[in-house]
Amino acid sequence: MIEDRSNRLLMSDSIRGMIPELEEEYIASLGDSYVIITLTDLTSITSGILVGISIECLAEIKLDIRVKLNEAFSTIKNYTTSGLSCRLLYMHLSDDEICLPGPFKISSPKILDIDHQNKMCTLGVDLIKI
Repeated sequence: MIEDRSNRLLMSDSIRGMIPELEEEYIASLGDSYVIITLTDLTSITSGILVGISIECLAEIKLDIRVKLNEAFSTIKNYTTSGLSCRLLYMHLSDDEICLPGPFKISSPKILDIDHQNKMCTLGVDLIKI
């Protein structure tokens, strides 16, 4: 079986051109409008849109990431019960990527800017190199 991993948008010919936000060119142009952050650990992956970043040095990185509210809540819950760590930090802008290897200890998690209607929020975390 061939596995196709490309993202595709299926649209009826009768509505093609009527919704500019769904045209392939428009969607492709958004690729360089957002920096995507991915934090990986042995048991979980957190990924979202970068809202803010502060790098004092590569040993201390502060991130604000736009994520789903339930994902942020789960992060806070896991932090309070067992602590959190991060093996790798990835940042993607279009086809460009930065990979910062850890391990990092996740510290000071916070939930900000809750958007109740869309069930989104900003998750703030500090990564401290171990």
